Amino acid sequence: MGRVTHVSRFFGALCAAALSAGLVGAEAADEKTIRLKKAPAEALAAAQEARPDVTFDKVTVEVEDGVTTYEFSGETEDGDRVEVDVVADWAVTEIEEEIDVADIPAEVIAAVSVEIEGFEPTGAEKSTRPDGAVVYELEGLNAEGVEVDIEVQADGESVIVLDDETT
Repeated sequence: MGRVTHVSRFFGALCAAALSAGLVGAEAADEKTIRLKKAPAEALAAAQEARPDVTFDKVTVEVEDGVTTYEFSGETEDGDRVEVDVVADWAVTEIEEEIDVADIPAEVIAAVSVEIEGFEPTGAEKSTRPDGAVVYELEGLNAEGVEVDIEVQADGESVIVLDDETT
C-alpha cells in the first residue's frame, strides 16, 4: 500500500513553539478579502483562463513567507463552488472543487479505509495541482467519532493525515 503521513496538532504546536523561540524562521500568513475589481487584472485573467466555466464572486489575498496568493472563489452554472489560486507571477497553483462525498473515487476511499478504521467522509474537495496531479482533500470522522482531515492522491498511493485529534 502507499505511504501514510500524520501531521497532528502536537506537531503544529511544536512548530509554533520553534517559530516563537526563533529556532526556525517563517513569516506568518496574512489573509484578507478584497473586492473582485481590486484584484490585479492579470491574476483574474489567469483564474478565468484556468476555469472559464466559473463566475468568480470573491477573492482572498494571502501573503505567506513573502509569497502573495490570490484565491478566486466562484460558482459554475450548476452551482458547484470552485477556488482557483493564482500567485503574483500570474501562475495558477491550485484549482479546488467541492464535490459530493458520493463522488469520491473508490480507490481513494479504499486507501483511507486501510489507514483509518471506520472513516466516514463528511466533506470533500478535488484539488488539481499545476502538474495535473489530483489530490482529494477529505474531512470526516473515524470509528471513534473524532474529526480527521486527510489528503489522498487520486490513485490512493499516498494518504496524508493532516489533523487527527487522536495522535
